[in-house]
Amino acid sequence: MLFSSYSISFLTDDIIRMRYVEIDGELSQIMMVVKMRRGAHSREIRQYQITT
Repeated sequence: MLFSSYSISFLTDDIIRMRYVEIDGELSQIMMVVKMRRGAHSREIRQYQITT
């Protein structure tokens, strides 16, 4: 998974990836924790919704 053409992932403690995917023919937003220093984290892909 490439985030940048520069090697910058060592500068941050956490990387959270948010993107759109198609689920059952609809566009949905998902979130996943890619990297988290000093601790275990879930490797699950979670669906989320931002409402007003």
